[in-house]
Amino acid sequence: MKTRKAAIVQGLGQAIELAALTILFVVYYKQRRMTTSWITLHLAVMLLLPTLRMLINPSLTRWAGSRCETIVHYIGAAMAVLALTALGYVVFLSLPADNLTTLLLFYLLAFATALQRSPNRTQNELRWEWTAPWISLLLVQGIAIMIVGNIQVLERNGFALSWSVAFYLTAVFAAIGTLLSIPIYPIPRHKENQPVTTHWGELPSLRQGGEMTMLLALLAAVPMLFLIDMPHNGGLGMAPQEFAFSMGGIGVAALALGFDLRKQLWKKLESPLMQTLPRLVAAVTTPAVFLLLSLELPRDLTVVSALLFVSQLAMGFTIADMNQKCISVSPLISLAVLALSGFLQFNLGYRHYFALCIGCAVVIIASCYAVSWLRTKRKQA
Repeated sequence: MKTRKAAIVQGLGQAIELAALTILFVVYYKQRRMTTSWITLHLAVMLLLPTLRMLINPSLTRWAGSRCETIVHYIGAAMAVLALTALGYVVFLSLPADNLTTLLLFYLLAFATALQRSPNRTQNELRWEWTAPWISLLLVQGIAIMIVGNIQVLERNGFALSWSVAFYLTAVFAAIGTLLSIPIYPIPRHKENQPVTTHWGELPSLRQGGEMTMLLALLAAVPMLFLIDMPHNGGLGMAPQEFAFSMGGIGVAALALGFDLRKQLWKKLESPLMQTLPRLVAAVTTPAVFLLLSLELPRDLTVVSALLFVSQLAMGFTIADMNQKCISVSPLISLAVLALSGFLQFNLGYRHYFALCIGCAVVIIASCYAVSWLRTKRKQA
């Protein structure tokens, strides 16, 4: 039970900070009427800092597991909590340069997140490695956004108050998550004579799910923007509390369920074709559901929630295909795709954008299976 508890709380504070960096950033600036291209561009630039941390971390072999790294880790955690608190204060004051100030604070939050190390889990703890992200999504996408919507309903001019409370509450969540993860098991230090190149891990191949990061980048921010965008812009026009209920509650449960089902299904499928078909269906389902929503624009929350459950269930399948142990330049390419996704949506519209995502999913999975088939034939020859 000790191992299980430690695995659940490890990285919880950092996961909450990343959820705030993505979800709160997207919803907040969309309510500030910023364009999709502006939001995705800054989101990709901010996520570049934690991504570079992930890429250069294996080269810091002499620093890994040292007291200095632990100190920097908790300095980053404290900076993140302070950045979220400052966001709540600045938003409540409604300063003239509010957009610039809050943007700089979000960048500070990204830098603070990059200072923190990733949780080091043992082999027995790997089955709980996604527990912290699920909890962080429930807290940020579910509870914090729900509070934003409820306050805006109760108060006529409650934009500043609602987002101030949301940022303060997220700062409390991040602080509690960091405090819970303080008794982290020490990271074993690498031997000084061990070559750095051995820590980079195996480069992700198509069969390991490395190609799925491209599709996930296309579907990272635009679907959320579609749900809360106004109908005259082609969006669904959901209120924050509706978004929190459907995506932060039902959607997170579907993500976790799809992730677990995919892990269980993968063990029973040995044929490359049988492994590829579920990936193709799952990868196509998510953009197909959003294409259907963009075509019909239903107003019934029950119908929307049911479709989003199917979409997030398929997304859980897709996420489970990613190999988290592989480190390469593919995250950098995915961030470029994320930055480009806003410009594509701005020029194509939501309907054509989701149709483009379906085509990309088919091409990606078909090429994955083709490469796997060619490798199998080459080995047999």
